[in-house]
Amino acid sequence: MENNVVFKDVDQKVSRDLRQAYEHDAISHSYLFVSSDNQVAVATANWLACLFLCEGETDNRPDGTCANCQRVLSSNHPDVFLVEELEKQSLGISLIRPLKEELAKSPVEGSRRFFIINDAQKMTLSASNALLNVLEEPIAPVVTILIANNVNQILPTIISRTQLVNFENTTENIPDSVANLGLSSSELDQLEDTTELEELIQGLYNDLVQHNNHAVLTVKQILDLNISKAAQSFVLAKLQQITDQNLQAGNDLQINQQILSTIFKVNEMRSYNVSFSSCLNYLILAIEF
Repeated sequence: MENNVVFKDVDQKVSRDLRQAYEHDAISHSYLFVSSDNQVAVATANWLACLFLCEGETDNRPDGTCANCQRVLSSNHPDVFLVEELEKQSLGISLIRPLKEELAKSPVEGSRRFFIINDAQKMTLSASNALLNVLEEPIAPVVTILIANNVNQILPTIISRTQLVNFENTTENIPDSVANLGLSSSELDQLEDTTELEELIQGLYNDLVQHNNHAVLTVKQILDLNISKAAQSFVLAKLQQITDQNLQAGNDLQINQQILSTIFKVNEMRSYNVSFSSCLNYLILAIEF
């Protein structure tokens, strides 16, 4: 167990597993940390970087106090990159593209470079595809760590190229229907009864899969509810979850792939403050009826 207060937020079970992999020279080149608590996941990712870069005594690494550890924890180490989007609702390609340029560079001071991507579930489709190229072409020694609160919002092709690490800090007292959707804690707090909304979302999904023009009416019914921004996020996240589940089951592959890629596009539109009504109308127009 980590005894340094600097690492008090680190997940102890995950860090033990990572330390064991480190001691056996079995650290993966890419991880997907799935956690409902971003702070814990980021702290654990930084802990792993410190484990490689720490200058302290071998038996006490990472100590959290040496110059290298302090630089990692203050986001000031040349071999550790934290990618996150604090202002927009989505994480765009402009934040991912530079990683490909950095990928060809050797570590400046340590034996590994670390790319930590926070809120990876917010990546746009173009950003996801750019990241896929990064994961497929690990030229220099690098460890890429994606942090997401919902594995279902990560492209399957990305998941297949990472080692999945599930954290135990699941959100408590959240109904199953809204859990694991990748919504922020503030959005979850704002959600009210979603029963009627869930029925409409399922209806909209059925309309899209069946190429039913009734989708226009279903969208109108959703918009007539005048739902909050948190509920708007819920609509798209729930629709994506339903689509993902059907893809995993092998149902209607072509149309579900089309719906999924369109949802990624819609989330990107929302990050540019396109109205929710325009986003939903784009969604049904983009699907070939």
